[in-house]
Amino acid sequence: MTIIPYDIKDNSLADIGLGRIEWALHEMPVLQLLMKRFSREKHEHKIRNRAKQLRAWTEDLAMELRALGVRTYPTQTYFFLADFAPHDAAELAGKLRDRGIFIKPLNDPLLGRGFMRVTTALPEDNARVVAALRELL
Repeated sequence: MTIIPYDIKDNSLADIGLGRIEWALHEMPVLQLLMKRFSREKHEHKIRNRAKQLRAWTEDLAMELRALGVRTYPTQTYFFLADFAPHDAAELAGKLRDRGIFIKPLNDPLLGRGFMRVTTALPEDNARVVAALRELL
């Protein structure tokens, strides 16, 4: 869950931006070469360790949410899909926003009104989110 404030003009464009970054990484040969070169350099172990740490924090957060009755879905990244039903994700996100916690409700009618994208933060920030959800759910 992203708790760090960002100066983003329009959050609704975040997914489009992410898609463009992913496209560039897959379709631009020069970026692919740079990524290969970077992976061979001395910092590769730091990157792998950080990725492992993020996955562990993500699983810990998902486990905490499951203990609150939230259904979570498997992921290989630092964010995951969570179903807060019977709670309305937009309403819940608003209550969290009032506490300085920002989670994105999906507002997808096919999934249902309880779904949110949850992004992992530092463990102390994740604990703050879980504590707030414990009070709200």
